[in-house]
Amino acid sequence: MNYNQYNRWKVFFENAEKQFVHVVISTKLINDKHMLLPPKFNQRCKIYHYFRRYWSKNYTVKMLCNLHIKKINNKLYLSAGDPGIFPDQINSIKLLKNQSNKKVFKVKYGWKGFPDWLTVVYQVKKNLKTGRYEIVKRYSGARDYRYATCK
Repeated sequence: MNYNQYNRWKVFFENAEKQFVHVVISTKLINDKHMLLPPKFNQRCKIYHYFRRYWSKNYTVKMLCNLHIKKINNKLYLSAGDPGIFPDQINSIKLLKNQSNKKVFKVKYGWKGFPDWLTVVYQVKKNLKTGRYEIVKRYSGARDYRYATCK
């Protein structure tokens, strides 16, 4: 993987991991229980399409469900609270498998002075309709509520 490819995938994974938190921190705190979503995310379909920039339909549905969106008086709200800590710095990317329309990467993330805080293995696949790559599998040893299966 050359330098330009490395940087392109680095930006791809950083942006994908930040999407969930971006939706949460874009809210306006209304009271101790609810945060109002802004116009950019005031419909579920807007959030769905935002997540689809990087994630497969399966992961998009999981992430949307795990936001725990509430509709009150035709406005969308999230429950008030801190979204938690998530990886924010990529330290290394290793290409494990390289096929024409499917790739597997091992990405090491750091966080605030912990250089190897989290390792994530991603499988990305080229969407034949859009021509863009999307994450179809994400595995790390750590449990991450953003990608948990909803009931």
